Amino acid sequence: MIPVLLWLLLTVVAFDAQVRAYDVFSSAYLYEFGWYGLYPTTRFKSSELTPPRLNFAQWDEQRCSEGYYLVAQKGKIVSDPGPTIFDARGELVWADHSYGVVFNFQMQSHRGRDYLTFWSSPEGSIHGYGRGTYYMLDSSYELFRKLEPAGEGLRGDLHEFRLTDRGTALITVYNPVPADLTPVGGPAEGWALDCLVQEIDVDTGALVFEWRAAAHVALADTVRAFAGEDDGTTPETAFDFFHLNSVDVDGAGNYILSARHTSSILCVSPRGDILWTLGGKANGFRDASGGRATDFMYQHDARYYHQNQHHDGDGNATHTLTLSLFDNAAAERAGPASPHDHSRGLLLRLDTEAMTATLVREYADPANPRRAALSQGSMQVLDDRVVLGYGWLPFITELSTSSSSSSSDSDDGGHVLCAVELAPWISARWGLVNNYRAFKAQRWVGTPTAPPDVHLDAGAGRVYVSWNGATEVRRWVLQGAEWADLLESASATGGGAEAGFVDLEDVVKESFETAFAVGSHMPRYLRVAAVDGDGVVLARSRILDRRAGKPFWKRVREVLVWGVGAVAFILVVLAVLRRRGRRALWESSARGLAFLAAGWDCAVRGLCDGDRLAAVERRYAALRWWKGKGRDGAAAHEMEPMYRD
Repeated sequence: MIPVLLWLLLTVVAFDAQVRAYDVFSSAYLYEFGWYGLYPTTRFKSSELTPPRLNFAQWDEQRCSEGYYLVAQKGKIVSDPGPTIFDARGELVWADHSYGVVFNFQMQSHRGRDYLTFWSSPEGSIHGYGRGTYYMLDSSYELFRKLEPAGEGLRGDLHEFRLTDRGTALITVYNPVPADLTPVGGPAEGWALDCLVQEIDVDTGALVFEWRAAAHVALADTVRAFAGEDDGTTPETAFDFFHLNSVDVDGAGNYILSARHTSSILCVSPRGDILWTLGGKANGFRDASGGRATDFMYQHDARYYHQNQHHDGDGNATHTLTLSLFDNAAAERAGPASPHDHSRGLLLRLDTEAMTATLVREYADPANPRRAALSQGSMQVLDDRVVLGYGWLPFITELSTSSSSSSSDSDDGGHVLCAVELAPWISARWGLVNNYRAFKAQRWVGTPTAPPDVHLDAGAGRVYVSWNGATEVRRWVLQGAEWADLLESASATGGGAEAGFVDLEDVVKESFETAFAVGSHMPRYLRVAAVDGDGVVLARSRILDRRAGKPFWKRVREVLVWGVGAVAFILVVLAVLRRRGRRALWESSARGLAFLAAGWDCAVRGLCDGDRLAAVERRYAALRWWKGKGRDGAAAHEMEPMYRD
């Protein structure tokens, strides 16, 4: 049986070989079943960062090798939550764990400059929403702006932080208000969770626009059953009837809102009036696609895509609006079931004069036909592809867009280009690792102010270098200098020792961390220079002393750690074994040591004594714990027949 199992294991490993032709990590089976761990991470010598190890379930070298993935991994088993950037091949570019749990991490533009934006709070998510702060980081990863909602006692919610081209930010706020909950089966003197939309001036923080769901949407419009921890009896457990999760602005300046718990998309005018509602109980559109344009449930990330103008044969103009959204088709809270068994991305065209809704295109992963995200999720429409982030499931799928996207005929969209996983299915299915939204940026230029990080491993003869956040490094150059050269350079330049170094080795940067082999022929003092594509030195690392090796206190710490681990392991083994087992283990160890001592005397000292070895054998044979057993080690009573004639 054991040989068969070993053969099966070797077969799986052979068929699961990592794809190295394009330098991406791809595991078809072992990764999914947790062979690399429930949350595989990558570790480095020069950095303490431990980003998730991305697995490419599908890869297209021609279509997937450009751009950057922006994610913010989180979950019960994630020890390193925070904003993270990977290149298209899964190599780490930048990460910062100091912000803790982060939502809605993406790259956005403000007044012609690119910024990294996200929401964060020490409290994380509470009852499905948040109370925190919005951050904007510049290209050096320094804080540019920190925004808060307008209004006393209001805290920013995690669901939305959208920059507009008019210098403002769209944010969401959750705030409990007194409400009569009898229309949904709750108490008359209850509490409802109101959802606010605020538009804030980024530079001044001034309030530009505010809208409250409780003042415009009836409680009875919710599709949620009145069940769960939000029972509406206290402000802390206010009933979440609306659950606003995205806000955008269309070409006419109207606000596009996505409400998860009413399964609807709303259009709100700058005056605060609801112009139309798509989906849910208050749906005002006729579905021109047989129900497939309005049957989305528990959706996320509704976005204005573009506005078109069509002319008929008589010259009459028809204006249509195209939206994108992520249809979860599932929820973790009580409510009606979706007609679909998988999450999907949708492009919808709305004729707001004829009030018709048409499904332009549906995007789904055919390799995972039943993949449904219970919460969170996103859909990003780029020029040549659609990026789906599955939220609750830490997966990202890129699908090609069709050239006939303006056609009125709906189909299943393009084929899968890339499929990326932040964690294996075995842990993702239980929600142990997730990512609120996933984005892909076609451009990002990172210029960190801190110097590159280096680490000297004297024992291995290696120098490791990395530079967290630097996107323009093309080559690493190992440089060296002797003490006399440094003194001469310092004297000539009046204090600086830059000219004392010479180039030793040049390596092309291919991954987050690069290693140099260090030999005894090299100068004593080493450093590493980062060079861009034009040959310009961007920065240099600190100087290392090749002879210093590992500090004494680090060696002592390693010995203590390994020693404590070994002692703990032995104690656990002894605790598990029974008394006789411990005695047998002790006697076997003593016997082995005695034989080793006799063998040492014979081989090294030339004192070979056959009688001594025989005496050792007789001594420990007499101490065997199974002494007194019968044939084949069985006790006397065990040799008696069970049944007698």
